[in-house]
Amino acid sequence: MSRKWLETSDVDTSDILDFVQFADEVRYDDTSYINFSIEECNHWLFNAFQQKTKGEPDVHWCVLKLGAAIMMKPGVLFSRTNAANSHNKRTGGIRSGVAGFEALFTTDMEVRSSRSNRLLKRHGLSPNQPTDEQAEVLIQDKVELESIRQICFLNKEELAECKAAFDSCGFEASKFVVDPSMFRSSRR
Repeated sequence: MSRKWLETSDVDTSDILDFVQFADEVRYDDTSYINFSIEECNHWLFNAFQQKTKGEPDVHWCVLKLGAAIMMKPGVLFSRTNAANSHNKRTGGIRSGVAGFEALFTTDMEVRSSRSNRLLKRHGLSPNQPTDEQAEVLIQDKVELESIRQICFLNKEELAECKAAFDSCGFEASKFVVDPSMFRSSRR
């Protein structure tokens, strides 16, 4: 569910928000969307979020693997770089449809931000990887559970803890797997 949906839904927020911890206090993009990566995580951001919760025994990170068909859902947007990047938003870096999707895989891409300008090239990337590690697929409001293929954990211990918590509440945990490759970048 999107952050906006969680914060404004009619669901008793004490039930949901007791179990939700937002990794970022301030968001500069549209909170009615859920931000996903293609092929692998935005490891720069993922590592930063993991560091913020390091040492918190009740926080376990996982990576959701979704089916590709979700990108064909109406209203899905594609961002060539981080969706919060103001230059990206102003210059049409967030688009829908086939053109928006194809823009993620541009051979040469200039990414401008308030801090720097970067020229990215596709050298060495697999055909499935966007040119920019921070490229995003933006899905509005919520993702149906059927779209989730796997829920990946770093190791057996974290999977076991989370599975036990889910099982004790009567929730399905059959899609839980250990996949440490999801927690490291192939780009370095």
